[in-house]
Amino acid sequence: MYSQTKIGEGKANFSGAMNFPFSEDKASPEMYIAYLEALADCAPKNIKNRQFHAIISTKGREHDETFLVDIAKKWMDKMGYGNQPYILYFHGDTANNHIHIVSSRITEEGKRINPYMEGRRAGIAIRELMNENLNVKAAFDINDVLKNYSFSTEAQFKLVLEKRGWKVIEKDGNIDLIKCVKQGSIEIKKIKDKVQQYAENKKRINQLRAIFNKYSGLPIDQFVDFMRKNFGVEVVFHKSKGHSTPYGYTVIDHKNKIVMKGGEIMPLDALLSPKSREEHTRLVNEIVYNNLLNSSSYRNLKSTLSRNGYYLRKSNIYVKGDDNVLKQLSLEIYKKLHYNDRLREANKFVVHTPSEAKALSYLFNVRANEINIRQDERRDDTVYRDMIQSFGDDREALKNYLKNNDMRVISNSDISLLIDYRNYAIANLGGLGLNRDFDIDLERSYERNTYNIEDKLESLAAVSVLLGLFAIFGELDYSHEQDAKAKKKKKKRQLKL
Repeated sequence: MYSQTKIGEGKANFSGAMNFPFSEDKASPEMYIAYLEALADCAPKNIKNRQFHAIISTKGREHDETFLVDIAKKWMDKMGYGNQPYILYFHGDTANNHIHIVSSRITEEGKRINPYMEGRRAGIAIRELMNENLNVKAAFDINDVLKNYSFSTEAQFKLVLEKRGWKVIEKDGNIDLIKCVKQGSIEIKKIKDKVQQYAENKKRINQLRAIFNKYSGLPIDQFVDFMRKNFGVEVVFHKSKGHSTPYGYTVIDHKNKIVMKGGEIMPLDALLSPKSREEHTRLVNEIVYNNLLNSSSYRNLKSTLSRNGYYLRKSNIYVKGDDNVLKQLSLEIYKKLHYNDRLREANKFVVHTPSEAKALSYLFNVRANEINIRQDERRDDTVYRDMIQSFGDDREALKNYLKNNDMRVISNSDISLLIDYRNYAIANLGGLGLNRDFDIDLERSYERNTYNIEDKLESLAAVSVLLGLFAIFGELDYSHEQDAKAKKKKKKRQLKL
């Protein structure tokens, strides 16, 4: 479920399930869990640690999902788990790509797979597998860089290979790639011949110069990370031994397969010099403006600001490393962004009827007419109906189960719905007799909720005005004064009611 949650957040991929008695296209996480639990229950009671969980991690982005999946399968064979049912999840949300393997130590016969010296055998197995592949990888990397990259010096050729994890040594007229032992080699003459073909790509240099001018001044680590993630550009700073200040830098444009001297794009001093407060404010204004134009959410804005070297706390924006408020979002924009967050969550559910939209409107505090009704999209309500019926008349046990699994039942005289927050699922439970136990006046709650939403969002019409002002003046400095006016206006309406 940890990995399933990561998938929902866009931070992991389901990479396959092996040796289960059902196909992947018809399976669900619950089915995998149920099968592995049933397998674990086959073992005698004295056997402990029945779950098997391993992680194979690589340095940085050196290996992709396809490579790690292949290694994981071969590794499971070597460890004696090749015939066991197991699930693979690829995670790329940390500094190092890695793959999770979830399986069982218990066989179908109820026996435990021998864990003797498992930790030691794990290391031996992975080293054997990597050595089998390293010769192939070395040959591929040499050919890929030589054939596809454009570079002006031998050092740049070596640098690209070093960034792929190789130790590069020049010896006897060759460049050798080392990992434990020599895994591949290329004649220096071939590299020199390629250097002679180098031609400056002025168009790309001008593009990168514009990008560097826009984002330079961020802390170095953040700038490097930002360029890699957003533009496929690796910025490598060079430092003398014992010195912390770089004397130069190289730019590896992986997207366009070009290696350039940093000075071709921007002088080192200009790149390292900090931005003024006015420059930071201008960039933040631009980020906020673009997010509002794209109907972004608070969560997305926070992520975008973070990638650019800022952080958002409540309505305040700060430069990372500086505790002074750089910018404060106006009350209207702050509310609108949070509203968009809730609306996006609500629209993850497959809604078939207006009544279901009203229920989600009530639960997520959003307008029902902004929730998408997708009647043609398939969903399986029977899974939840069967689950409800399995509890029989034991309503207390059912309520505890729903609470512990992030589910909720909403019923009135007309409808009965189950909301599964964890899996973004909604199911029609009509006819199961739940109305008495989970009854609420949904229509009245919906009407009251709609009024509250409109009351809260009434001032959000001003957001379009703010956008217009921002486009003209480049500012969004409403903050405290606007907050006070909005609160005063709301208090007057409440007194009238």
